[in-house]
Amino acid sequence: MPSERFFKLSEEKRDKVFRAALKEFCSEPMENISINRIIKEAGISRGSFYTYFLDKQDVLNYIGKEMQRQNEDTLKACILKAKGKFFDALELYMEDALEYLMKNHFFQLQKNVAIYADINPLHALEATGEDGLRKGSVELVEWCLAHVDRNELRAKDATEFLNLLMLSYVNVMITVVQICVRPELEQDFMAFHRKRMEYIKEGALSKHE
Repeated sequence: MPSERFFKLSEEKRDKVFRAALKEFCSEPMENISINRIIKEAGISRGSFYTYFLDKQDVLNYIGKEMQRQNEDTLKACILKAKGKFFDALELYMEDALEYLMKNHFFQLQKNVAIYADINPLHALEATGEDGLRKGSVELVEWCLAHVDRNELRAKDATEFLNLLMLSYVNVMITVVQICVRPELEQDFMAFHRKRMEYIKEGALSKHE
């Protein structure tokens, strides 16, 4: 992960480095990643780069974790926009994710992450602890529990809500990836998405308890 010196930079400079690195990792396989292209795009010196990061894999780890953070922020924003309605928020989230992926060569980045990065792309939504919660997911789940309208949901505690969140998130991402790969079949994929979401709702709504 980046050094303390990197995090002392202004938000604008950190964002410029992040975007330069993201552009490179979305465009090239790991073996072709160029530090020179990143520093040129970011407008920093090679010496400065190596005071921020150890190597290109360190940069990739940072990109993955930063995208996890942005992913959480997007989900929170969608929940607020939907006034706490969980399933409405997921539809907004899918629209945002689809737009983002279509604008970027995201699959090359995912391939780099899957093969080389020491991170889990579903880190924020992973259940691994004895209580069903991974440490990194606790804050997100607690935030959701405080802002989601759970009057109609069966998920009353953190573990139950995390399970619902995971199932819903996976369904959304499956649909987004399918549309990115075969955009001409978007209507078909959306129909399958809505059907899967109805199944999830059937088990999630309290009236079916």
